[in-house]
Amino acid sequence: MENQISLEIRKFRDNKKDEAVTVDDVPKSSFNIIEEVEYTDERYRRHRYRVYRYPQGSKPVKGQYKGFVKKYTGSFEEAPVNAFGREDGEIVVDKGQLVHQLVHEYGEGQFYVYRFGGNPNQETLFKAFVEVIS
Repeated sequence: MENQISLEIRKFRDNKKDEAVTVDDVPKSSFNIIEEVEYTDERYRRHRYRVYRYPQGSKPVKGQYKGFVKKYTGSFEEAPVNAFGREDGEIVVDKGQLVHQLVHEYGEGQFYVYRFGGNPNQETLFKAFVEVIS
């Protein structure tokens, strides 16, 4: 029997300001990879985003009032994002579709998307800041 797979989506916030932390709150030197991703929706409209990644283990945003808010925790199949597929039994991520769905559902900001269950027991599917280009 296959383990139950669940998904957790977290978004970083500044609780003192009561707003999401965005890429503008972080020095650009904190990022080691900056890439553009595109997604074409069902109406054939092209959406462009800039994704800012940072080194493993680094914390680009620090502060007493900064922290993650869980946006979703639950079944993988019922998640508000469906940018995942399977290849040879492994979960693969359609990055353009995932970024589009995260921004559409929760706005710009810093996101962590985790998968729990299966093998390995926990996997980070996405971890980066996202901003809309067009």
